[in-house]
Amino acid sequence: MGVMVLMAGCRQVALFERLVNIGGGSWQNTNVPEIVLEITDTSASYRMYAVVRHTHLYPYRNLWLNMGLQLPGDTGFKTERFDLTLAASDRWLGKGMDDVYELRPRLFSGLVRFAKPGTVKFRLQHAMRQNPLPGVLQVGIGIEKAKP
Repeated sequence: MGVMVLMAGCRQVALFERLVNIGGGSWQNTNVPEIVLEITDTSASYRMYAVVRHTHLYPYRNLWLNMGLQLPGDTGFKTERFDLTLAASDRWLGKGMDDVYELRPRLFSGLVRFAKPGTVKFRLQHAMRQNPLPGVLQVGIGIEKAKP
């Protein structure tokens, strides 16, 4: 895929985070937000995470997310599916204020390195059986540069 996953424990420094609003707080699976960023440092290692903001009306403890990834020089998207845990049996995970909750689950257990500089594109699509998916306000991608 052109992305190497490295296992290491490093300190985090925020680099990029982009959220996309979900109209009406109800996510249609045909609504596939695209997020674009420029990678210039191919020697750095990164942590990648999803960002999900939802309300107490979200009916499930998890979110199946298809993430399409197009790396610099690629002509198409490669898709990976993630099962994001949003709640324990008795409470929502992440940070909450009033009835809005935000969670930033890691997408890969290790660190990611990009093989080439250039434009990286992400596409996010829910893969839940219920459509539209109520209670979802925003979804996005975050990347942190890991320091040695």
